Amino acid sequence: MAPVSSSIFNAQGLLTGLNSLSGIFSLRLAQKNAEVLDISIPAMHAIDLGAISFGITWVLAGHRNDRTIMKLSIPGRLLAGIVFQQYGDSWKDVVYETVGAAAAGLGLWWDLLKEKQGDSKRLRFNIKLVRWGMSTL
Repeated sequence: MAPVSSSIFNAQGLLTGLNSLSGIFSLRLAQKNAEVLDISIPAMHAIDLGAISFGITWVLAGHRNDRTIMKLSIPGRLLAGIVFQQYGDSWKDVVYETVGAAAAGLGLWWDLLKEKQGDSKRLRFNIKLVRWGMSTL
């Protein structure tokens, strides 16, 4: 079974990538987003293309269980939430980024706990095996 952090990162990457693709392929959505952000449609497409790159990176990191990338994404996403909060109207972006960072952090923490439990069980098994071996001598 895939680690929890990998599953979370795969889901976040897919959501980010698909959301950005919709902005590229739907001119109506691109116009709406460009009006809200008060930027041009080409600038909106540039933002979407960057977000697609993030989505691909996150899916690959999740697939490879690359915890370094996962850990490094957390401060950046928290910083994005802080920056988005300053503009007031983009509360959905703030929630998405901060919840995404928290979910990634919790997933990494959960996987670490599970690994420590597994190491502890293996150690106990090895000690029992050694004791059994010593008793048969």
